[in-house]
Amino acid sequence: MKVREARLTDLKNLSVLFNSYRMFYGKKSDLKVAEEFLRSRIEEKDSKIFVCDFNNELSGFVQLYPIFSSTRVSKYWLLNDYMLMLKKRKRILKVVN
Repeated sequence: MKVREARLTDLKNLSVLFNSYRMFYGKKSDLKVAEEFLRSRIEEKDSKIFVCDFNNELSGFVQLYPIFSSTRVSKYWLLNDYMLMLKKRKRILKVVN
């Protein structure tokens, strides 16, 4: 299992995961919207997306957005989106343990 930053070549598989994530929160299935949104995030570099690559199969992702603190004059990363496929979670936990 590898955790790595998402690439444009991940878009097809990542879009399926992201679409499922959105559906969990009550949004209608729309793979085109999911892919366009993720493509923009990756190309514009306005978020960081990390994927869980398990034997060349994406089984989860996290998406981070930058936030800034005026008082601390610092940049932080907000974990906004997180998904790990349940079926694959058990396999991953066995590998990690």
